[in-house]
Amino acid sequence: MGDIDRVDSFAMEAVAEYLENVVSDIRLMGINWSEQQEDSDDIAVDLHAESAWLWTGTVVDRLEVCARRARRIAVALHRHQAHR
Repeated sequence: MGDIDRVDSFAMEAVAEYLENVVSDIRLMGINWSEQQEDSDDIAVDLHAESAWLWTGTVVDRLEVCARRARRIAVALHRHQAHR
């Protein structure tokens, strides 16, 4: 049974690391997005771009929360394993 706890804690650490990498990758892609032009002729494209920026920010925020939770779960599993 202890082996399962150990695997679970490592798995949760891997999940946290993966989520943190996804957040980092999304932010790096965001650096390459062009800024909206003040004098743009296509308002519809600008609105879609702004919507995409807002949606991406929301996704990144949620992924960060999930990564923090995964880290806390991994720590709790480690503590539980150490008490055994």
